[in-house]
Amino acid sequence: MKDILYILTIAECRSISKAAEILYISQPALSRYISKLEQELGLELFVRSSGGISLTEAGRIYVKYGQEIERLKDEMDEELKTIYRDKVQNIHIAMTLRNAYKTSVEIQNLFKEKYPDSNLFFSHIMSSDIASGLEKHRYNMAVGPSIIMAGSDIGFEKICEEYLLFMVPERWDLKEFSLKKKGVKYPWLDLREIPQVDYVLQENNTGVRKYVNRIFEEYEMEVIPKFTTVNSMFAIQAVKNQMGCCFITEEFFPYITDKKKYQFYSVGRNIQKSDSCIFYLKDKHFTKQEHCCMAIISQVLQDNYMRITEQIEAS
Repeated sequence: MKDILYILTIAECRSISKAAEILYISQPALSRYISKLEQELGLELFVRSSGGISLTEAGRIYVKYGQEIERLKDEMDEELKTIYRDKVQNIHIAMTLRNAYKTSVEIQNLFKEKYPDSNLFFSHIMSSDIASGLEKHRYNMAVGPSIIMAGSDIGFEKICEEYLLFMVPERWDLKEFSLKKKGVKYPWLDLREIPQVDYVLQENNTGVRKYVNRIFEEYEMEVIPKFTTVNSMFAIQAVKNQMGCCFITEEFFPYITDKKKYQFYSVGRNIQKSDSCIFYLKDKHFTKQEHCCMAIISQVLQDNYMRITEQIEAS
């Protein structure tokens, strides 16, 4: 196939030096290669003159069949890709904790209905590790918040967004400091205007903490947490134990029992929301199963958020 590529490129450029630039080889090396090929064939493929080069009769025949071979190779590659897309496949999905709750089983069941012989494998991953995991091909795709993404090699599709909430236990009553904003589901707090409270914060490498740090930066606030947890579930438990106030996304609302014991506020100079996205390598070629899996993940997360919204409105 290298012979055909070289001959077709020279024929198109009508210049060995220009063809060499396109092929990223030296002009002398390309000239030697063509001379050797002509010796093997016992025929000249090009006529060389001061005005450039042109095809001989043998060269025109070579180019004619070379183009046909290239076309057939493209058809073969496409058919092989189709077979690959339809073959049994194991798909590994990385999900942050907030997205993994309640959704992975439903995603698995819906996918099995479409591709019973293929398998989905789920891994819980910290949001800060998503990019490196994809780049090292540990996962086919990942689900998490877009705030953790950096780098031009990672692509993503936004699925849904939800409010970042400030959860306050009975120990503090902040209702008199809250405002009702048009179009916002929750009363809003200006964190600079409230009395001193204790903060329970997730670790810095979590997606939620990155949103929280953004708010503190907007307000030029320096906050030293009373307690630091590894994830939002532990943060919620700390609030239940009256250890302080925490930040969570609506995703965790269903896991809070006796919701009336707590106050929930929207926060941020601009109302802060967190999004859920599907991440993948930009140059990735998706199989049919992977496309199906992405569509199922998107639908399940959107449906899950709608159910949570209905629960919130009913409470």
